[in-house]
Amino acid sequence: MKRLYTLVLTIMVGLALLLASCSARPGNIHVVEGGDIPPATEIPMEPLVYHADLTHDGKDEKIIVDLSQLKTEDQNANVSVFDSGDKLLWSGDASIIHAGNNGIYLYKENDYTYLLTWCPWAGQGSVGLSYEIFSLSNNGDVLSYRKGEGTFTLDNEMSAGPNGRRSEANLFIQEVNRYLEQSMLLVAATTEGAYFSTPDNLVVRLAQEF
Repeated sequence: MKRLYTLVLTIMVGLALLLASCSARPGNIHVVEGGDIPPATEIPMEPLVYHADLTHDGKDEKIIVDLSQLKTEDQNANVSVFDSGDKLLWSGDASIIHAGNNGIYLYKENDYTYLLTWCPWAGQGSVGLSYEIFSLSNNGDVLSYRKGEGTFTLDNEMSAGPNGRRSEANLFIQEVNRYLEQSMLLVAATTEGAYFSTPDNLVVRLAQEF
């Protein structure tokens, strides 16, 4: 219980700093792990708009989260970043379709705000896990700050002891969760559905261990 309280308190403090930098209004903050909450059933048709300095030049970029296509055949959400002159700097998708499962977050470290992508994938007897934390140049180039990836086979090794592949995969996920604890979810899409924050209902969504 003490560990959980400390974790939630740490997340709340980190989010308070993140909210100050991305102009989201303080509201309800939900800290969840993996499938602890069901995916959203009501999808906003109007874009969700945030502002944060993702180029680290002292000027905020506009972040638009478009969820309107989640209910269409495309089953796709989009996050786009625009500069002050409405020039598109970066765009990323998250799809309910299995191959496009992805999560896009805002991450805060040392007074700087970054984009974070988290891509867990499973199929054909293996698990692929990857993440990247990055900022953007004024021309829209991706400036990678930190990243990692790993592939783990789904066989008897996954149920082995502390040195087994399951343990290695969970160590990777624990590493990712240290960053997700300090991140606000923009949108995550899984085969079960979509998860996202709104300015009044912020979500910290942690990765689920095996």
